Amino acid sequence: MTTSVLGIDISKAKFDVALLQSDQYQLATFDNDPQGFGRLARWLRKRQVTQLHACMEATGAYGDRVKCALHFVSWRCTCILRDTK
Repeated sequence: MTTSVLGIDISKAKFDVALLQSDQYQLATFDNDPQGFGRLARWLRKRQVTQLHACMEATGAYGDRVKCALHFVSWRCTCILRDTK
């Protein structure tokens, strides 16, 4: 089974995603609220994602709910601290 990779760009109102599967990218945008998290889960299931590693910039409160939603459905999520130098 191949692990899909999901890049997430978080903002207060929405989040953009880029899904990498079999050397192909797919893009989507979702509201940063519980309904948006459900839409993301359905979008991923429709693309037959069974194993996922998501990655996002550590943005504090804006990303915390998305991160919790991904962990709730047992998908791995890594938050990256950007270099401020």
